Amino acid sequence: MILDKINKEIVIALIVAAGLFWGLIFYLNNSTMSPEGLDAMMERQADYEKRESEKPKKTNSSTKLITDCQIRLKSTLRNPSSLELKFSSNQATNTSDGTRVSFPYSAENGFGGMAAGHAVCVYDTSGNVISTQFN
Repeated sequence: MILDKINKEIVIALIVAAGLFWGLIFYLNNSTMSPEGLDAMMERQADYEKRESEKPKKTNSSTKLITDCQIRLKSTLRNPSSLELKFSSNQATNTSDGTRVSFPYSAENGFGGMAAGHAVCVYDTSGNVISTQFN
């Protein structure tokens, strides 16, 4: 009688352990970015930049450039809805060559944790993007 009860408890414990193990394997497999996923992200960013560069620029306001930089950043993230922006009054700086937009942010990384980063977008005097850097 006692042996049957112990065997049932062992079987239940093994089933729970196996479920946890395979759940962890599934989570890790889907939460890390593969080289193919990274390539796909870079393709999405390149496609977005191409579409945006083909659009005629009507205005070169700081607000528009800040928004554009935020959209560009969001298009590169694994989980765009996790983006948290940190606003400040000096996000856009006018230079002799155009405008530099810079701001800190945080977003979910491939492991599900929040990671801090910094975005920099540089625009020419017509409002066309020259470069983007998201660290």
